[in-house]
Amino acid sequence: MTMFLSKKVCDILELRKGNDMKKEEQRKTGQKETDNIALLKFREKLFLEEMEQYRAGLTGEYESILPYVRDDDGRYSEKKTCELIDELTDYARLYRKYESEEYLQKLEESGRSDEEIEELMMLFPEFGPDQEAFFRAFLYCALRISEMDMLCDPEGKDISRATQTFHDLLWFSGEHYKSPEELYVGEAVSEALRNDYADMKGIYRPASWLVHMLTGKALSNLYPEELQKEYFHYIPRGLRRAIEELGCTPSEFFRANWKEGFLSDEKLMKEIAEQVKNQFEEPEKFVECYLYFRSKRYDPRYDSADPELVAEVVDMMNIVYSLDDYVKAAVQLFTEKRGLSHLQDDDTYFTAMTLLRRAEKQLKKTAMEDRRRFCE
Repeated sequence: MTMFLSKKVCDILELRKGNDMKKEEQRKTGQKETDNIALLKFREKLFLEEMEQYRAGLTGEYESILPYVRDDDGRYSEKKTCELIDELTDYARLYRKYESEEYLQKLEESGRSDEEIEELMMLFPEFGPDQEAFFRAFLYCALRISEMDMLCDPEGKDISRATQTFHDLLWFSGEHYKSPEELYVGEAVSEALRNDYADMKGIYRPASWLVHMLTGKALSNLYPEELQKEYFHYIPRGLRRAIEELGCTPSEFFRANWKEGFLSDEKLMKEIAEQVKNQFEEPEKFVECYLYFRSKRYDPRYDSADPELVAEVVDMMNIVYSLDDYVKAAVQLFTEKRGLSHLQDDDTYFTAMTLLRRAEKQLKKTAMEDRRRFCE
């Protein structure tokens, strides 16, 4: 019967037969069909991480922040930290000026009228007091978290993922939550089910834990009353219903449902909290800065359908949505001024570029040989 089939159909049948044999072989060896996908994703991730390390080696991002936030005896210095924040803020302001000039030049080259240009340039307001306060609040929280050696939970797990380098500022400035609702839910669920904020992401994980240690209160209990009512509706339905039945807050729900574990943990948590308080200078300032940063980062007016509400915060939206760009620019300018960056050092920069191009040529050669073997 095969002789009456077209060559294409025969090829398909042969391919299916080969696939069936391959599946049978995989079944015998216990290999999953998805193993290849996992290996591909893992190796790509590993490769990109290595490339990032190579890039960061030029920018100085992985240089230690400790000399700039500690005194000669190795203790935290509020004075040096504030001086570092001053300098980084100046560089952020310079970056804003650069961005504005670049945007203006593009508008002028596009042939737009003076009226159109003036209207569009309103999207680039100056780096005013509100933007500066937001930027400073973020830097203060990020630097305090990065500097602190003892950021671990009762089980001894690192909860800050800090490297105590300038890279921490870049990591913490990322957009770890897409909306305020997502952040509120993360906090509430963490308080109700774990009571340690270990499921939080980015800067919000160590900052929430620190606020809890320093104040003795759950973070959600520090919300204004209106905000508490608003975020509560975003908690997953089953958990929300259980909390409503008890008529309590998420943190009280945790205490009520995990009494045995809570009682044993509470003593340890109090000891850790006392240790944190004794070591942490300016706790009130940290709590104030974090709550301010958090409220501005996720102001619900940014996504409002009401033009008047959006107009109230339009000046903040640029720096809020581009915080990582401002932090990156500030860090790169700082490391360059301190001789920690090598982007403007001709010898180091061109050596790095030469090595990278050699590696690229060798990779192409190896890949061609690999393809040749594959086709044989």
